[in-house]
Amino acid sequence: MLHWLDSTQDLPPGCQHGVVSIGNFDGVHLGHLRLVERLRTAAANQNTKAIALTFDPHPVTLLRPEQSLMPLTWTERKAQLLAEHGVDEVLVMRTSRALLTLDAADFFETVVRHTLRAHGLVEGPNFGFGRNRSGTIATLRTLSAAAGIQLEVVQPVEIDGGVVSSSRVRERLSAGDAAAASRLLGRPHRIRGRVGRGAARGS
Repeated sequence: MLHWLDSTQDLPPGCQHGVVSIGNFDGVHLGHLRLVERLRTAAANQNTKAIALTFDPHPVTLLRPEQSLMPLTWTERKAQLLAEHGVDEVLVMRTSRALLTLDAADFFETVVRHTLRAHGLVEGPNFGFGRNRSGTIATLRTLSAAAGIQLEVVQPVEIDGGVVSSSRVRERLSAGDAAAASRLLGRPHRIRGRVGRGAARGS
């Protein structure tokens, strides 16, 4: 189920005490799906929910708008794909300047411990969090251990000699190689848009 959060204070009932994965999940590619598989297993082992927390808009859009990129998936589609692969709750936190100013320790305390009251975390090795992504997976290990929260780090998926990533999918699409992008996504790439009126030559 998809839930939009305007702040760290308005979490709906039933979305706490789960095993959580935090990230942008842009494209929900095969690397993300391996993460989701481990998230589901960890949640089942603790008899709790598998929860994904993502952000809208992407933090880069606010911090460095000139560097912002077209997302591979719109938010509702992202939530649909995550749910289809077994995520129980998809939380979308609206990105704010206040959220982006939190350092790594404050982000962990505010979001992971206070808002989500997470029982476990599942992340990739390149996970970054907090102001300027100052928190690394090593930071997360330290904070999680101190809080008594289980952390599992999932190794990335490699296809065609490289790691599957959102940027790599985007590169393949920009190069016109839709077949390679589909291999990285695990499905054909989908776009949406408004149909405009053309020159009516088809009539």
